[in-house]
Amino acid sequence: MSVLGLAVLSLFWWSTASSTAAARIALLATVESYAFAVFEQLAFNFAETGEFSQTIHRGYEDSWVWGGHRAPILPLVSTLYGLSPSAWTLSWLQIAAVLSGVVPAAAIGARALRSHWGAGVGGALYLLFPAVLATALQDYQDLIFILPLLPAAWWLMGHRHWAWTVPGTILLLLPREETLLLLPLVAAMALPLGSTGTWLERLGRKQRLLRMAIAGGIAGLYLAVVVALFPIEEHHDTQARFDMLIDGSITLFGALSPDFYQSTAGPTAPMMLLSPASLGWAALVFVHMTVPMGHGIGRHWSDHAHHVAPAIAFAVIGVIEGTGLVLRLLGDPRARQARHARIPLVVLLLGLSAWRMHTWSVERNWIATPLPVSPVDLHPAWDLKGDLTTEDVPVVPMAWSLVASSRPESYTFGESLVDHAPGEGLGAGTHALVHVDQVELMGRVKAMAGASMLREVQGAQLWTWDPDAVEENPPSVRGAAHPPQFWRMSPGPAGFPPPDTTEPFSPDDAPSIQLFTPEG
Repeated sequence: MSVLGLAVLSLFWWSTASSTAAARIALLATVESYAFAVFEQLAFNFAETGEFSQTIHRGYEDSWVWGGHRAPILPLVSTLYGLSPSAWTLSWLQIAAVLSGVVPAAAIGARALRSHWGAGVGGALYLLFPAVLATALQDYQDLIFILPLLPAAWWLMGHRHWAWTVPGTILLLLPREETLLLLPLVAAMALPLGSTGTWLERLGRKQRLLRMAIAGGIAGLYLAVVVALFPIEEHHDTQARFDMLIDGSITLFGALSPDFYQSTAGPTAPMMLLSPASLGWAALVFVHMTVPMGHGIGRHWSDHAHHVAPAIAFAVIGVIEGTGLVLRLLGDPRARQARHARIPLVVLLLGLSAWRMHTWSVERNWIATPLPVSPVDLHPAWDLKGDLTTEDVPVVPMAWSLVASSRPESYTFGESLVDHAPGEGLGAGTHALVHVDQVELMGRVKAMAGASMLREVQGAQLWTWDPDAVEENPPSVRGAAHPPQFWRMSPGPAGFPPPDTTEPFSPDDAPSIQLFTPEG
């Protein structure tokens, strides 16, 4: 029954997530089309040539360490993406990976409850965790793969024999370098709760120290090899945090977004507090709060919230283990009267989770459906893309980046042309997609020798020019060049995420922790 129930729930989860993601891509209404597009072009070129390269995004390295991130999972994802290259495929690969987390979640549930039906409880709590689905819809980001991989590593490292620490460590290395510091922490905490004594005493401290040493050693070796082959350059987010530490203080910018951080713990958060995994959640939330405003880390589900994915993984593990502990205690033969409370407790927890999932689906305009459905609306830029050949090099506004990213070379008006084709301007491309309301960009296109409009669809136009045409005095600085997102106003099309309604606030209002007084 547990397997059948999880299969039905998994289908509903997949249908909702994949249908919502498909609608958002069709509307070009993802979290950020520009950031999504760079991963697609990296994946496309790797699938085609075996090498990573991109021109759609400004700056950064073009290798698998794009943007300063070391992501071993990216070559695997890129290979699978090559079977059917499209933005939809890349998104669905991520969603499928997150969905696969139900397997280790069920395994953790079975172990925590010491019963086979605990697998159904663990898997259901994972699938009904609202932040899990919300994170799966964060476009494509390597770090999101931590959602299935951390529970899998936790389950492996929780085995009695220390050798299971090795595959668990390897799994945690796959998503991104941000997971390196988690390895000793997971190795120390993953052993299951004991029937007697505290979790720190389970199998003895020597076992925990051994596992921490194994995980730390593998992580250190991996880091040494990666740094030798791909030197780590200064990263602005990390540097900002070190600057704060040097000043002797930590500013909790995220403390001004309490609703967001509370949502990462889920509706069954009290159960999480009964597991050591709650320490991982608390630590990562604290670290997330210290990132300064404007440094690429979002604190709203319509923004770059994927950086909090590791904390969500810890929260889910904690809820499953805490629930298992309570159900196990209620089933103790010495507590005969309490045994009858187990089923009502499970119904309460799953009902509360299902209700919160429902409210989130309404608030965030998810397409809740038992079977996958195709997008109803399609942005006209996708229609115009059909007129391009594989040899064409389009130039598009940043908000339309996804339309041009499934090809070897493409550019955006305001960013990548300046960085990847300095001085060439529109001459680096062969075609342009532009909206009639973008007067400045339209002027640049019309000024090209032999410029002619090929087709127009509801205000979106496709232009081309002579093959040897050059742009006189192209802009040398970046510009936003964002077009209207909609080609027609409609009352919240299905799947379109709600805008960020967070009240603006000043970073000066954020609380600070004074660690020490700097000398001098």
